[in-house]
Amino acid sequence: MEVFTEEGIVIEKRGDLAEVAIMDKGNCKSCAARPFCSTNDGGVYSKLTVLDRLDSKPGDEVVIEVKGSDLLKAVIMVYGIPLFLFIFVIGIIIYFLEGSSLKEVVAFTAGVAALLVYYATIKIRGTKTTVKKENLPKTIKIKKSFQSVDH
Repeated sequence: MEVFTEEGIVIEKRGDLAEVAIMDKGNCKSCAARPFCSTNDGGVYSKLTVLDRLDSKPGDEVVIEVKGSDLLKAVIMVYGIPLFLFIFVIGIIIYFLEGSSLKEVVAFTAGVAALLVYYATIKIRGTKTTVKKENLPKTIKIKKSFQSVDH
């Protein structure tokens, strides 16, 4: 199983969960997934909620790991399913409106509408659904401890 690691700074603690600011190493500006990250306008950081088993404190610099399979699931959900949905809806509409002169326009509009519904559903479900703790990224090491930082 492939595992990706990132470094970040703990900005908030809630029990065994931590909000970690992932520092931009210059790759964020060219990343295709940037619109889906919570990277601020200056590209300073992205925020991730992680499972913290190391009892880190706000201000600590930590190393986190993300399983490759979890990353693949996210990519499929953000890119794969919408692409399939868009093409499927266009194909179905064109098939059923075979004799219509506006079939392409109607099919494209229906495809875009299907994408809007899909992303709206994901957004609404994402704010109401809780992710299982075992599927969250995990802290694996505290690089530098800054116990004196107060938030």
